[in-house]
Amino acid sequence: MNTKASLDNNQTLSSLEEGGETSSPGYHHADPFLYRILEEEAKRMRRFPTEAESVLWEIVRKK
Repeated sequence: MNTKASLDNNQTLSSLEEGGETSSPGYHHADPFLYRILEEEAKRMRRFPTEAESVLWEIVRKK
């Protein structure tokens, strides 16, 4: 795949994600208020994994 085609595809996806406007690719940052909530939720989820996650990590650690 040539670079131009790849760039066109990335711009198309980016423009779809942003409501149809074309823009250069870049980083998107979480709202500071929402980031705190997401961070706390991520920590809680790491402390209390589901049974399926626990089983998965046991299998991964054995290999």
